[in-house]
Amino acid sequence: MQDIKVKNEKPFVLPFFTPATGKKPKPLAILTDDVVQITTFKRAEDNNDLIIRLFEPTGKGKKTSLKLPWLNKRISLSLGGFEIKTLRVNPHSGKIREVDLLERPLKSR
Repeated sequence: MQDIKVKNEKPFVLPFFTPATGKKPKPLAILTDDVVQITTFKRAEDNNDLIIRLFEPTGKGKKTSLKLPWLNKRISLSLGGFEIKTLRVNPHSGKIREVDLLERPLKSR
């Protein structure tokens, strides 16, 4: 029997180019700040709402705007240093609300 050795290897990229025909799709989301990151864009766990998670990585508070061109919506946001902010978007009604990391509505403060 042969021993199989496993080692960590650097990731590699497989190039893929689509033909340059057709209509260019609109972006899903655009942030006006170049520091704040979109770390998650996924379907909600309990229905077809969309979950967008943002992260401020510098430790300094930031203000940004999130544009959703496909929904014709724009929302202004403030994030504290190292803050994670989760938004729930209903694609049918266009309603955007902040939720916790488990995708539950935030309690009033």
